Parts: sequence; structure tokens; C-alpha cells
Amino acid sequence: MRVAGYARVSTQEQKLHGVSVAAQEQALADWAAEHGHEYVGCYNDASISARSRYTKRPELLRLLQDVQAHRVELIIFTKLDRWFRNVGDYYEIQRVLDDCGVAWKAIWEDYETETASGRLKVNIMLSVAQDEADRTSERLKQTNAYRWAAGEVVQKLPAGYRREGKTVVVDEKMQPAVAAFFHAYLNTGSVAAAMDAANLLGLHMTRVGASKMLRNPFFTGTVRGISVPAYLTEEEFEQIQRRKATFVRTAKHNKTYLFSGLLVCGNCGAILHAQSNRSTVYYVCGRYLNRNGCSKEARAYANERKLEQWLLDHLEYLLAQEIQVAKVEGKADEKNDISRQNALTQRLERIKLLFINGDIDLPEYQTRKEEVEQQLQALRPRPRTRAERLDGLLPEGWKDVYTGLSREGRRAFWLRTVQRVVIHPDRHPEIVF
Repeated sequence: MRVAGYARVSTQEQKLHGVSVAAQEQALADWAAEHGHEYVGCYNDASISARSRYTKRPELLRLLQDVQAHRVELIIFTKLDRWFRNVGDYYEIQRVLDDCGVAWKAIWEDYETETASGRLKVNIMLSVAQDEADRTSERLKQTNAYRWAAGEVVQKLPAGYRREGKTVVVDEKMQPAVAAFFHAYLNTGSVAAAMDAANLLGLHMTRVGASKMLRNPFFTGTVRGISVPAYLTEEEFEQIQRRKATFVRTAKHNKTYLFSGLLVCGNCGAILHAQSNRSTVYYVCGRYLNRNGCSKEARAYANERKLEQWLLDHLEYLLAQEIQVAKVEGKADEKNDISRQNALTQRLERIKLLFINGDIDLPEYQTRKEEVEQQLQALRPRPRTRAERLDGLLPEGWKDVYTGLSREGRRAFWLRTVQRVVIHPDRHPEIVF
């Protein structure tokens, strides 16, 4: 009998329980040999969560292809939860196996699916496994939320960073390459040139990876309110975003679409696609066009001429409101920074007194002192407030200037002035500066 093994372990399981894929693979190979079966190999989905849909497991999909090609007669795995922790997915795959006449076996557990009681046991165990996975996920979310609140960066770090304990620091090996990458793009506007600069210094990436780096605000030195070393100022990051957005999408007849890439569906969040019908240019939700989300009633739609006029009529007033909000928020942020600075300074004094009074020894004093000093250093002033940036968006007489611009010039104006415009299903626009 041709037997295939299947092994799976998530990154979290590996960390918490030391579950080893290698141990599973060895156990499966040994079982097949002991029972005199032809072992065709092990399909290994490493670092895949139990909560992932089977469509997200590449090795499982490859195994199913071999099942349908009649290359496999029996699938073995160590325990049922290596196979599935989702009742719905289990029965979806089970139908494929039944159609192909392929059985499965958990070599460390005892199941049979020929009787009603046996199938009930499988159902119960899958439900228990699914509940366990849900609870584990909830605990992990709570733990991560606590770690974020405590000032710890709980996410995969981008290139150019590493962890030193619970602190995020610059990766000295990758720092020159990352710095060169951003410097090259700021100077040339070319993603290819930026990739070449990074590649020469040992940082290799795909074009998709490069685009993600250019869009990642992590490099400005702040993530969810936590300070990290910065590679870019906020002005440089904004310059990059504007430059990336200056790609002008044109129709076959070479007509510039004013708002291409700027309009977002208020229902599903997808980008609106530009289309033209004779002399009319309009924008429609991309997911609706691809039949992948929005219905006809819910999808966003915008007429370019009408949207342009609405923006011209409301831009100045809405920007003034946004500036007032930014000024209030800026004052609040400044006040919070001062309060936090004072609190940290007082904490330093208390640590000093504890040491003087003999309540803590020298190593503990130095550790605590360095920790507080790092937090004080993180409270660096921002080079430019959001209110100041917004206040400089519209020059005096901007409407007269706009009227005299070409379509390319008008598009460049909107790219510089707004981040995006959300088009809601009732066709009401919402500007995001």
C-alpha cells in the first residue's frame, strides 16, 4: 500500500510546546516501515497555524493533488489535530478522500470512521481541538495586547532592525543597506535603483518587498506609539508616498485619470478603478468589477467631473477644520510628552534615592537608570507638526492656479494635497488628508 505522511506545526506551537516536525516525520516513516507499506514521503506544512484554512496549506494541497492522481492509498499523521482542528474543513477534505477511496490514520490515536459512534468521536475531538485553538488564539491576543501596552514591539521586524531583549535596535549589519535603499529612492525616484543600491550592500529583495518597505511607516521611528530607531523623517516618508503615487495611469487613448489610485471604496476598502465612456470618466470599486466583494447596491461609484467640482467647492473648508483638529491634538500630544518627561525624571530621582538608602544594589540601580534614560531619549521632538504640514498644502490663490493646470498638473495637485478620498455607497466623498 502506498502511504503518505502529513506533518504540521505552527510557529507558536514550536515555541510553547517544542513540537517538532522532524519528530513527526521520523515517527511516520517508522510506522510505515513497521507495517510493510511503501512510504512515498512526508508532506510537511511547517509554521502553519491550526486555524489556517486548508487552502493556505501548500503541502496539503499538493498531497490532495497526488491523492486525486491515485498516487496515494493511505494518509498517516501522528494526531488528529495535525490533520485538522476545523470541523468544516475536515469534512470538505474527507469528501475528496472518499471519492478517491483513500483512508487516513492517526498513528498515536485510535479512530475509526466506519460507524456512527466512530464518526461522532471524530466530531467531538475536532470540536475540542477547534475550541483549544480558539482559546489559544485569544490568550495570545491578550498577551500581545499587554506587551504592546507595556511598550514592547510585538511584530516581525522589518529589515534593518533587531531585538536586544525587549528593545528594538538598529541591525548594524543591515543598516548601511537599508540606509542606501532609502537614499537611492529619495534621490532617483526609482525602485530598481534603490534595490540595486541595497543589493550591493547585501540586502536582497523582490520588487514587491521593496514596495512594502517604501510604504512601511515603521522606518519613521514610531510604531503604535512606541519609539524605535528611525531611518526616515516624517517629511521624507511623506515625500516617498507622494513620489510613489505620481505614477499616472492612462487610458489607451492616452487620457490622464485625475484620481487614479486615490479613491477608496467606503464599503470594502478596495481601490476604485478608472474607466471611460465616450467623454465621461468614472471610477468603480475594483472588487465589484472583479466580482469579489461588493454588490451593485453597496459598491462605490464616482463621476470624475462631479467629484472634481465637489472637491474644489469643499476642500478649503474641510482642510481648515482638519488643521484645527490637528492643532488641538498637537497640543495634547505636547502636554502628554511633557507630563511623561516629568514622570520619568521623578522616577530617576526615586531610583537614585533607593540606591542611596541601600534598598537596591549598584547593578540593579544601573539597569533601572538605563531603562528610564532610554525612555527619556525616545521622547524626541517631532521635526514638524501635522498642523504645520496641513497649513502649507494650499497656497494663496490656489483655485486660479488650478484652473490653468493641464490634466497632468491637476492630478499632481491632488496627489500632493490629499492622501485618499473615500467614496461611500451613497456616493458621498470623504477626504483624508
